[in-house]
Amino acid sequence: MNGTPPEPEGLVLLGRVTGVHGLRGDLRVRPESSDGSALLELGRLELRLPGSDTTTRYRVTRAVPRRGVVQVHLKGIDRVEAAESLVGGELLALARELPALEEDEYYWHELDGMNVVDVQRGDIGKIIDLLPTAAHDVYVVKGALGEILIPAVEVFVLEIDRQQRMMRVDLPDGLIDHDVL
Repeated sequence: MNGTPPEPEGLVLLGRVTGVHGLRGDLRVRPESSDGSALLELGRLELRLPGSDTTTRYRVTRAVPRRGVVQVHLKGIDRVEAAESLVGGELLALARELPALEEDEYYWHELDGMNVVDVQRGDIGKIIDLLPTAAHDVYVVKGALGEILIPAVEVFVLEIDRQQRMMRVDLPDGLIDHDVL
């Protein structure tokens, strides 16, 4: 996932079309989130082609996870030639249509740009990126102390306040270069 700016009109980037699968127009989509669950659950998606500011709404007829990507079939895209013309495009959804998450789960657009405050050091910066790893995600925070990588685990992340756009953390000694402090 990368720190892309918020989309216009409440659109949220869910994935990028990286290729095609088969001859019937299936798209290979690299999800912007670590699991791609929103791509698997939504019945309608917006497609924006490279270099375009407009989107086209499609009904999703099938979405299946496949080795780090999601194989998506959009109604009306039934041939490999039609699907190939969509490679490089982005699949988006209206934020209000995204599936509800558990209390301790968040969409990237909710975290992107969020202020991060450490209980010992105070304000340490804003979240600019999210790195998925095999064990857990890692928040990339940039601020006056430079770039800090914070594991997205309960022991470090104490609170995420969506309304205040603030994450409260308790970072251990050694995670931030003490020379900067």
